[in-house]
Amino acid sequence: MSSHRIAIICVVLLIGLLIPASYAQTPLPSPQNLNITTAGQITLTLTWDDIASETEYHVERFNTVPGLWDEIGTTAADVTTFVDTGLTCDTTYSYRVWATDGVDSSDYSNVATNSTLPCPLTNPASLSFTATTLTTVSLQWNDPNFIEENYLIERSPGGGTPWTQIACLSCETAARLARWI
Repeated sequence: MSSHRIAIICVVLLIGLLIPASYAQTPLPSPQNLNITTAGQITLTLTWDDIASETEYHVERFNTVPGLWDEIGTTAADVTTFVDTGLTCDTTYSYRVWATDGVDSSDYSNVATNSTLPCPLTNPASLSFTATTLTTVSLQWNDPNFIEENYLIERSPGGGTPWTQIACLSCETAARLARWI
């Protein structure tokens, strides 16, 4: 039995001596310096440093529900930019990238996190006014946003131009009331 073990060890050593060192597999380095360079309301643009000998990159986005990473796309060799589209405005996203050379896969890059731009504001709705005296008007409208900081009140003689700002109201409720002379 011990002679079989010696023979197997000899074969393994012999095979190891016959394989040139140039065939020794070096690990594929992970992509470095993942950044989000451009943010839009529904897009984020990712960039990273190119690595040697990759055949493609895989881009993953963190999915907070159920708390896993989802592959959202790939790029070809030497393509180090990816635009994620169809996102939700005013939302934070996290990404990571890994590379493959067709045989092996790299470790993950650093995680990059950024937010899309705020959602566009919708114009106040259902504007109405009531003349309360000869020199006073009450305004009321519905607030469809609930994210703005204030409302600018402007008036124009006869509804044409120029418009002049006459008040700035903080937004604490959806319906606003303003009075001026």
